[in-house]
Amino acid sequence: MAQSKSERPLSMRAQVATAGLLIIIVVALVCGIVWYNFKKTAALSVLEGQRLLTESASDIVHQVELFYEPVLAIVALASRVPGITERAAGNERLAMEMTGLKRYPHLLSLYVGYDNGDFDLVTRVGGEDRAVERQTLGAPDNAAFAHEVIRSDDSGVRRAAWSFLDGGGNIIEQRPPTEAGYDPRVREWYRLAQGDDNVHRSDPYVFASSQDIGITISRRLQGSNPGVFGADLAIREVANFLSQKKITDTSKAFIFNSQGEIVAYPDESKINRTVKDPQTSALVPTTVADLKDPVVAAVFEGSKKLGYERTIPLEVNGHSYIAEVVPIAQQFGGTDFLGIVVPVDEITAPIEVIRLEALIYSVVALALVLPLYGILVFAWLDRRLGRNSSFDIKGLSSEDLE
Repeated sequence: MAQSKSERPLSMRAQVATAGLLIIIVVALVCGIVWYNFKKTAALSVLEGQRLLTESASDIVHQVELFYEPVLAIVALASRVPGITERAAGNERLAMEMTGLKRYPHLLSLYVGYDNGDFDLVTRVGGEDRAVERQTLGAPDNAAFAHEVIRSDDSGVRRAAWSFLDGGGNIIEQRPPTEAGYDPRVREWYRLAQGDDNVHRSDPYVFASSQDIGITISRRLQGSNPGVFGADLAIREVANFLSQKKITDTSKAFIFNSQGEIVAYPDESKINRTVKDPQTSALVPTTVADLKDPVVAAVFEGSKKLGYERTIPLEVNGHSYIAEVVPIAQQFGGTDFLGIVVPVDEITAPIEVIRLEALIYSVVALALVLPLYGILVFAWLDRRLGRNSSFDIKGLSSEDLE
């Protein structure tokens, strides 16, 4: 039975409406799937960033402890070796200390101080990175080590004599003794080690020989000559180490204590050089507030509120960060912490690029496939309505299109 003219427009409208609804449903489903994947990958990228941050923090803590461990071992053993501890050891002690400095390049100096004020120091001055130290001491350009000996003369005046040696231990230059202004007995590293047989670490101070800022690891001597053995580590070495440990372009790793004082910071120029005690060269501590870095301040405040040794989410000036705080250097009382802070957008940036590319490809694919899908839907509906011919818009009469 032939369709009437009044029925044909109705069937055409139903066909168009049904096809349009199916197209809208498919587009909505595709867009929903794309958007869900878009949001899901964002959350997963942050979780992956937190995992990476935790692993990096553990790795840095391990490497910083490895940085300390050889020094701890040297101090612990050398303070018990007669060839080093005896006041008259002389060349034997010098040879041992130069061997230690050659073996561990991050060590700056090794020395012994005695309770009568005598002092024997060997410090590294060779290489481009020690040019400032050579200039400070007036050492020859080809010197590898500087050796200072402080002894009391027959009149009881303490005098310091300097000599400069090449890498093989041969003397390049010697200077006549001059009156010594340095007394190891008043220094923190010496006083800390006097109370027990433990290994101690001083607060940062200015080294007398090189004017570097650093810390000293020390231990009381065992033997007939009371005194203390010490090893110097320059803060610059720790700062350089931390500056190399970047997770992203602007991530930051630093060491602080529970009082909010900075122990080591990637930019050494931020460390306060104000001396609070001229006799000991002890420095006014650099605090978190002194850095004037709101992100570092947020890490410290977050660690106090939420507890140390944890991942801390932060919002600072409208930007999102994640930070990791981990205890470090437990050998010295466990009051120091490593802080690492990373902007969230720098963690998610590579994934954001992938997500955007996937979104563009999905939209382009949808735009290319949608016309073909529309034609197939119309053709399918055309057959379902009983028409034998395939859908052909050119074959429609003007009445069909009314």
